Amino acid sequence: MSDIFPPKDFVHLYQDRDFLRALFPNDLYTIVGDDGAIGRAYTFGPLQIEYYTTDREPNILPFRGMRIIFWNSITHTIPPYGWNVLPFKNILASYAYIDISDSNYWQRWSETFRRQRRLWDTQKEYEIHMLDEATYTSLYQQYGISSYCIYMTTKVLRKALALDTSNVRMYGLARKSDGVIVTGVATINSMTSEQSYYLSSFTRKDIAPSASGLWLLSSWMEEIRQCGLRYANLGVMWSEGMSTSWKGFSAFKAKFKPSILTFPKQFYKITFSLRKK
Repeated sequence: MSDIFPPKDFVHLYQDRDFLRALFPNDLYTIVGDDGAIGRAYTFGPLQIEYYTTDREPNILPFRGMRIIFWNSITHTIPPYGWNVLPFKNILASYAYIDISDSNYWQRWSETFRRQRRLWDTQKEYEIHMLDEATYTSLYQQYGISSYCIYMTTKVLRKALALDTSNVRMYGLARKSDGVIVTGVATINSMTSEQSYYLSSFTRKDIAPSASGLWLLSSWMEEIRQCGLRYANLGVMWSEGMSTSWKGFSAFKAKFKPSILTFPKQFYKITFSLRKK
């Protein structure tokens, strides 16, 4: 497990076609570009807007009309010829990753998380179940935090299930005594990018033990490591400009001591053509 992040062989999650389709489930776009540098294109008559997230420079195909192209580069700080740097900051620019390729990955966690992880082996009150879509979404809609996030991530979950059910995992922490689910986590696996993405979760705070979230995430990481995946992707970290409601969960993620992926620069270019070659 290297301390250099991202490594040269890193593949961003947005280079997985099924994941891209799931994360943006409205079908208002087409997927364009070559493998390893795919993106989304939204066409509005003579105007096309494209978005790419990759370290490879996108291969821009001809288009009749005006086109605005945005490229989130993973490591480049100087734009290649023909590209410009966006003058404003992308606030959704920090993502937390845990490299689980080494079996001792959890030794990097905070002392609190390491202690809670060890508690799982001795506690006798709870067990982990796989949940179906109906059970998970019903509980998530009751106990999730943000109504907007609940609406959006439920759409993503359903789209991911429609594309490939084998990539979606919904974990539930249940009381052994009565089967009540107290915490749940939904994730999406991507073999293309060797990672699994944390999508959403819920907790019944009135009855869930304090370690419930950690227990489910720890179980998720162990399972995906056994499947041959390399990274647990914990999603966006709070940064300046985002809602303060993100701070609490970002502080929770920070206790995993994750590697942080940031996009140093966002590039763009504007093209115009009267004919399609």
